[in-house]
Formats: sequence, C-alpha cells, structure tokens
Amino acid sequence: MLVYRELAQRLGPDQPFYGLQAIGLDASCPPLTRIEDMAALYTKEIRRKQPRGPYYLGGYCMGGTVAFEVAQQIRAQGEQVALLALFDTMDWSKVPPASIWDKSYHAVQRLVFHAANFSRLDRQGKAQFLREKAEVLRARIPVWRGMLLAKLSKNPRADASESLLLAKIWQANDVASVTYIAKPYAGTITDFRPLKQYRRYDRPDAKWDRLAKGGQRVIVVPSYPAGMLVEPFVQHLAAALETAISGAVQQNGNS
Repeated sequence: MLVYRELAQRLGPDQPFYGLQAIGLDASCPPLTRIEDMAALYTKEIRRKQPRGPYYLGGYCMGGTVAFEVAQQIRAQGEQVALLALFDTMDWSKVPPASIWDKSYHAVQRLVFHAANFSRLDRQGKAQFLREKAEVLRARIPVWRGMLLAKLSKNPRADASESLLLAKIWQANDVASVTYIAKPYAGTITDFRPLKQYRRYDRPDAKWDRLAKGGQRVIVVPSYPAGMLVEPFVQHLAAALETAISGAVQQNGNS
C-alpha cells in the first residue's frame, strides 16, 4: 500500500486518500486468490467508510485491476463511480505466458527504462530517484527471498516465515491478475500510461478502450515504466490526477 505514499503526499493535505492492502499479511488468514473476492472485500470496506457515492477509485498495476472490479461491483450496487483511474494497468488476461526469451527481453527493457528515467533528471532529481529506488529494492528483497526459500527449502526456518508470507501473497496476486476476465465497464476509464510500454504488454487487446463503454481518457505521463509513482516523477502523475479529480467533481457536482 505504501507504494502510493508519495502520490498521496503530492495531492496535498486537503485531498483525502485511502489505501487498501491485501489481507493475509499478518498471517491470520490465507491471501485471497481471486480479483472478484478482493474487490468484494474492498467494496465493503469502502462503503463502510463512505456509504454513498460518488466514488473516486484508482490503482497501480495489479491494484488497477482490483480497482476496475471494485468499480464494477459498486455500480452493480446502484452507486456512482465518478472516477476510475488506472495507473499503468493492463488487462493481464490478454498478455500471453512469457517464454524464456520474453523474460530476458523484459529484464533488459527494465534496465533500459530505469536508465531512461534517470537520464531525464537533473542532479537533485537523480539523487532523489536513487533514494526512491533503494527503498523499493529494500521492500522487494524479502519477497524475492521468500520465493527462493519456497523453491529450495521444504522446512524453512521460523525467521524466514515473513518472507515466505510476502512471497505467497505476491504469487497469489499474480495468479489472480492473469486469471481475471474483465467484463465491459459501463462508465468511463481514465488510463494513465508511461511514455513507452514493455513490449510484452504493448498489445491493443490488453488496453481498456474496448471495455470502456462510457469512453476512455488516455493520459501519458512523462516517465517510463516503474517511474510514475516515485519521486520526482510522481509530481506529474499527481498534477494529472488532480486535474482528473477536479473534472469529475465538476461533472458530478460533488466534492
């Protein structure tokens, strides 16, 4: 959930911002394995906080997939979704399984995109970007460690349980994303995209225009993949999101 920290801060203290996190992180229950079930739980929590619409929903990557299904369920309950914002989110079910070549090319592209993001910055921005990426790396290491332990050890040590738990939730989310079949959405989708997309994901059928029956707004932010939510690039996403929120508020006559 903390991946949205900088975005929330950039939107300012006057803009409420609520984050929803996967259950199971405290080991009290197993992780959910279906997008529909995740969305049902989140919809319940959202409506507990705010019983009536309009609602302003968004998510990044797999979180965008969940936000899409939350919007579907909220509309099915007769409530209004004023804004559905998807940040670098694909219809993952349309992305074919990756071959070894695909994975290798994807890894190379990731390095190229990181370098491209880095090269666009001044000295201060570069230092800020490196700090942000170091934080991301520290957060990912336990997940990678858990995945490795799950493969190599049948009886991992007790102190490895947190890493294994994180890896289990990460893998469950991945499976949920690719098995989720998105249905047409009656409202409008606001699709925030990077300057360029990974080749694996750059497929017409993985976009949202065919499912957005109320139309689609595409907003390209000036960063490459894995950059839009980190400083200093997040300022561009925040500004674009503020504009989208303001437009939705004016259109719906609500704050």
